[in-house]
Parts: sequence; C-alpha cells; structure tokens
Amino acid sequence: MVKESKKAQRFYDDLIYGDKATLSKSEAMLKAFPFPTIEQLPSLQVLEVGLGRGEWALGVATYAHRYTGLDYSEKTIEYVRQELASHTLHEKVSLEHGTVLALSFEGNTYDAAYCIGVLHATPDAMQGFRELLRVLKPGGTLNIMLYGQVQPRNIIRDTLFYISRLGRWAEELILKLVLKIEMWHLPDACLFNADGNIVLYKDWYFAPIQSHHTIRQISKWAQQEGAEVTYVFLDQYRNTLKRHQRWASGRILGRFFCPDFMASIRKQSATA
Repeated sequence: MVKESKKAQRFYDDLIYGDKATLSKSEAMLKAFPFPTIEQLPSLQVLEVGLGRGEWALGVATYAHRYTGLDYSEKTIEYVRQELASHTLHEKVSLEHGTVLALSFEGNTYDAAYCIGVLHATPDAMQGFRELLRVLKPGGTLNIMLYGQVQPRNIIRDTLFYISRLGRWAEELILKLVLKIEMWHLPDACLFNADGNIVLYKDWYFAPIQSHHTIRQISKWAQQEGAEVTYVFLDQYRNTLKRHQRWASGRILGRFFCPDFMASIRKQSATA
C-alpha cells in the first residue's frame, strides 16, 4: 500500500468536527452533480473516498443500493460509523481504512464514486484520480471537488497559508488571526467567505499537503485514462469574482487561473 505521511494522518485524526450531518443537507449536496440523482441511487453501488463529517455519506448511504466509504483517518471512520448507525444504515454500509493512492477494491466494481476535497490533499493527486477511475465500472461516473489554481483574490488567505508552514507556533498564531479577521467582515474579494466553520479553516491552512488544479488539467488526465469530463461547476460560493470564472474557461488563461471547482468524469463504456 502506498503510505501517506504520519503527519497527515495525525492531522486528520485531530481535525475538529463541526455540525452533524443532516439528511436534508446531504440531499441538497447530492444535487450539485447531475449523476447520480437520488432517484437513480437505489440501483447503484457507490464508493466515497474521504468521509469528512459524513455530509455526503449520509445522503448516499440512505438511497444507494450499497455504500462503501474509505478514509485515511481511523477516527474519521469511527465518527461516520456512529453517524450512519444512528440512522440504522449499517446493513448496507461498509467503511474501510485506506488511501486513495492504492485502493484495495477490484477494478470495475462501482457505478459511481465521490471524492470531495481529497485529491488535492494527497502526495499524488493524479495517481488517486487513476485509482478512482480503475474501480469504476465502464460507463461509471466519478464526482470530484478540487482546489483551484492561482486565485489572486485570495492573496491574504494564501499568504497566511504559507506563514502557517513555519511551525507549530505559526499555526496557532494564524488560527487565532483568522478567527479575529472573520469578525472584521472584510469584503469577500479581500479574503474569503468566512462562515465560522473551524474545520474549513484548519483544513485550508494547516493540511500537511495541498495542491491546486485547473479544469484543463483534469480534462487532460481524463483523456489519458480514456474518460471524459462531462460536467463542471465553478465554486461560486468561494469564488465570486466573475472574471476569474471566465479566465478558467479560456484556452490560455485557463492553464493558470481556475476557481475551486467540482467536476464529473465519465469512464468510457465497454462498447465505446
């Protein structure tokens, strides 16, 4: 098995969890992607890699025929296990410990897969992308969310991120500073959408590994694996400047500028 750093595992083991997942919130999140719909889920076997607080897990596990969840943090797995057990979903749920860089599942196993905000937190996002496509059935769909690349409007956020790399003292200083800055209610173009979510702050500033990507890059990865990007949603909540959204779709600027985004990738069908 490809192993990620112990520092990364400690980070996600210690990540603070916020509000509990609710079915209504999970249902709303599932609608972010055109496939699978809630109506289609009862006939599908679905994989999720990176469980977070169980927001996606609750919705998918409720409606899917079978749900498999995988995470690098055993504490996260136990947290989500308890959440799903409270909704009596344990009979059609399997939760496993592992890494997206070396999935233990057989190829062509799942109808759909979710990997939300995970690949950019691994040492090799492209390898994780390949592994997710490998375990999908022909014609299956991979739904992902990735941090965008080079976002000038986030200059304050990015500066704080690099300062936080100086050591534990810097992490503690930045966390206190971010919470204080939120109270100033700065314009979104100057900072970021602050929603009081301490998990989001810790995940952004202190994650041991963090990479940034573009839609063009993911399209190229998909083509190399015989797949295609079928849907893209630029994260307007955290990237409200319209010019950055336009740049992301440009042939030239799209190589360098891209907001955070969600995308659906369809694996080539067996008859294609």
